[in-house]
Amino acid sequence: MKQQWQRMAEMNPFFGITSWPEFEDSAQLDTAYFWDIGRIHAHNLLQKVPLRHLNHLSMVEIGCGVGRMTHFFAECFAQVTAMDISREMITRARDFWGHLEHVRFIEGNGADLKPVADSDIDFVFSFYVLNHVTNPEVVLGYVRETGRVLKDGGHALLHMRVRDLPDWSQARLRSKLRRIGRPLSQQLWWNEGIVRREREMKTDLIGHFSEFDAWHGCEVPWPDLINTLRESGLDTLWVDIAEMGQTKFVFLVLRKQAA
Repeated sequence: MKQQWQRMAEMNPFFGITSWPEFEDSAQLDTAYFWDIGRIHAHNLLQKVPLRHLNHLSMVEIGCGVGRMTHFFAECFAQVTAMDISREMITRARDFWGHLEHVRFIEGNGADLKPVADSDIDFVFSFYVLNHVTNPEVVLGYVRETGRVLKDGGHALLHMRVRDLPDWSQARLRSKLRRIGRPLSQQLWWNEGIVRREREMKTDLIGHFSEFDAWHGCEVPWPDLINTLRESGLDTLWVDIAEMGQTKFVFLVLRKQAA
């Protein structure tokens, strides 16, 4: 997985991050637009998390890429640890945003959040990253790592693909899911405020990317996810399921239980 993302980053990191045709041609890249959509996504996602006094908080971004959203987080948080498994992504992120003194860019190992210390972080964030992990157990490992690095009362927003969802109409199942209620919407609310520049793909770049297992990722069994959240001391404050064709994405807003 690490090697595959390194290769995709070398081919075109901007398309690898978004898969949008607007960023297919890296020679004619509108970086201002790229940073702007990152800012909008980050803003929309943070609205779902009950955080206060962000300028006093620390955060970890899992899968920062070239810093598409990192620059916005740097404006909000006191300390940002931005991680990615691709050395090329981290190198480019440092080229773009290395001047941000309170951002630490780390090349991760694709399995955990080392070297982040236990109970050291106020907020953990990941969007359109864990769905590209090729093994469900690795995704669940990142959930456990989220519980490890969060302070008591700290929050997280995690996004991933899931399968084996329950029948939400059965009250008994809802009770077993420990306060996780029916998903609030199936709308692409995270894109609100973004004006797309739709156009047709001109190359077979997506075909090349589709050759990599890491482009397709995996689905996490819902019961395994619920068990891992419980074992990791993570309470679910809010959940949303977004269906895109046959794919089901889950957004989870979590809070670390007090010891």
